[in-house]
Amino acid sequence: MSVNYDPKDHKNVEASFRRAIELNPNEPEAYINLGIVLYDCGKLEDAINHYQQALNLDPNRANAYYQLGIIFAEQGDVESAITHYQQAISINPSEAQPHTGMAAVLTQLGDREAAIIQLQEAIRLNPNLVHTHTNSILALKRPDQLESEISQLKETIRLNPNDVEAHLNLGKALRQHSKLQEAISSYQEAIRLEENNAIAYCKLSAILCEQRQFREALSACRRAIQLDATFAIAHNNLGIILDIQRKKDEAIAAYTEAIRLDPNLALAHNNLGYILFQQRQRYLASIKFRQAIRLDPNLAVAYYNLGTVFFLQKESAQAVAKFQQALCFNPNLRIARWNLWWAQLKQNKKVKTVVAVGVVAYFVSFGWVLLVENSQQNPNLARFLLSLNPNNANIHLNLGLALEQEGKLEDAVFHYQESMRLNPQNALVYNTVGGVLFKQGNIEDAISRYRESIQLNPNDPSAHFNLGLALETQGEVNSAIYEYKEAIRLEPKFTDAYNNLGILLQEQGKLEESITQLKEAVRRHPHDAVASNNLAGLSYNFGIQLNEQGKTQEAIAAYREALRLAPNYTPPYNNLALILESQGKSAEAISLYKKAVRINPNLWLTQTNLGDALLRQGKLDEAIKHYREAIRSNPNFARPYYNLSYVLSQKGQQEEANALKQKARDLEGKTQSIPQNQ
Repeated sequence: MSVNYDPKDHKNVEASFRRAIELNPNEPEAYINLGIVLYDCGKLEDAINHYQQALNLDPNRANAYYQLGIIFAEQGDVESAITHYQQAISINPSEAQPHTGMAAVLTQLGDREAAIIQLQEAIRLNPNLVHTHTNSILALKRPDQLESEISQLKETIRLNPNDVEAHLNLGKALRQHSKLQEAISSYQEAIRLEENNAIAYCKLSAILCEQRQFREALSACRRAIQLDATFAIAHNNLGIILDIQRKKDEAIAAYTEAIRLDPNLALAHNNLGYILFQQRQRYLASIKFRQAIRLDPNLAVAYYNLGTVFFLQKESAQAVAKFQQALCFNPNLRIARWNLWWAQLKQNKKVKTVVAVGVVAYFVSFGWVLLVENSQQNPNLARFLLSLNPNNANIHLNLGLALEQEGKLEDAVFHYQESMRLNPQNALVYNTVGGVLFKQGNIEDAISRYRESIQLNPNDPSAHFNLGLALETQGEVNSAIYEYKEAIRLEPKFTDAYNNLGILLQEQGKLEESITQLKEAVRRHPHDAVASNNLAGLSYNFGIQLNEQGKTQEAIAAYREALRLAPNYTPPYNNLALILESQGKSAEAISLYKKAVRINPNLWLTQTNLGDALLRQGKLDEAIKHYREAIRSNPNFARPYYNLSYVLSQKGQQEEANALKQKARDLEGKTQSIPQNQ
């Protein structure tokens, strides 16, 4: 059974399970549920007692053994953890979760091969785990194993270039191997081969988010959800992007929906915990992090986050243990390595001496430059380095970047300004602080900073793009267009600049020039969903304009181009079908209408037009079906009522026909001829 609850209700939930035990002290499930809540709240010994009471009542409760395994693993009692996981597996061999627990313990023991086997068995028993646990498997593989897997997948693709699954698996392996651009290409190729593959869009959104391409990530993620609204991981990814954009309420809603769809999705529980952590509700955050760990004991980031809570609570020993566990599951989690180092320093009573020795040792091994570089991701490390060298402009810049990531914009601006004071010739800082000011809604000051950045480095395309965005926000369209063109001149592959330029030109009524810009974006990045959808929309609008000018063939070509670019973009289907029907090409028109309503059954006007086309062919029963769909989708549109009334009257169903006609008259207050297109 899955026990999910809002951390704010933990006291009430605990009390309700205690009452359940009082009412029925012989029910083992109540003891297990109470044990789970106690574990989430960090009361490990109390949790152990309740699990053991459950087993005294019923020794065959596999879940109690699993939960005990989680606690013993956390306490470092690896042998007891293994014993309890094995007992859970022997009682219920078809349950996946104990295998994930066994994998976690084996990983901590250093037996990665055996851990991989356990995770693979968990996925076999519960195929839904493939979306989360595959990443855990890849994280356990050595670099040479990843290289071998990548080579094998590339050979598979060479032999069968249309193998979508191979492209997806290659993308996962490349991402784990830090070859992010190649991974993006693999996912884009999967989308090209199978345009309705929600998994490919979801994976693409995650990696684009890592690359800080948030607009493209959001587009890909929403596309995944559009294709599969029940895809919990996609809702989780949407929450991550919205959280980065500081849309906290929307992020919480996305995570909550992910958990509704999959109550055992540990990532979503962890991410909700992170929002609580950002809100400084550390204890409540720790409850969510523990929930994530008991649902997936291999989730490195949950251990890291729980360790951070311990660290801030000055519980250094527990922080060290959690950071070490995080690194067991993901050795590439660099921020955990830095915080582990810092927690170990804090744990030592002679902090100043250890700091000095540790820093010297680190300088000898890795060098100051690398240490400063990594302070971008670790504000604690950056602050420590500033204590050693308070006049280092780069460290101030990196601390600003780290604080901005945490949403502490005022503090970030302070350190950016210090960096500018210490090194007034660094164009990057002006561009960066402009971005923070833009986020804060201080557009005028942001524009000033962007201009200063360009003055120092006129060849930075991102500064021109950012200035264009700020000018566009201020309504200075012509100036924004100039800056977008400058960004493109300096970086011809700057897709966002093409997109924004195309949209502004469209708003100025320059459709043909706008289409030219977006075609260039699509040519350079043929699998960029944002560019393709924007171009499809422009082609659609261009088709309308051409049709109004009587240029029917050109309009048809524009609509067909829109559908080629975005086959799931529905408006062109309806308009193209109307033109073709007027040319007597009823069969193709009906086919187009049907494609549109398959993509979106709620297109009430298209449903009505399809009903009309079928009615003209004498296919009354089919027409009835689509008129009813139109009415369901939009009960306030009179035409399908009239047309359905007409068809039912032809079939002798006069009573319903009269009622429908009256409903139509009530809606419009007038009669209407039938059947007609609009």
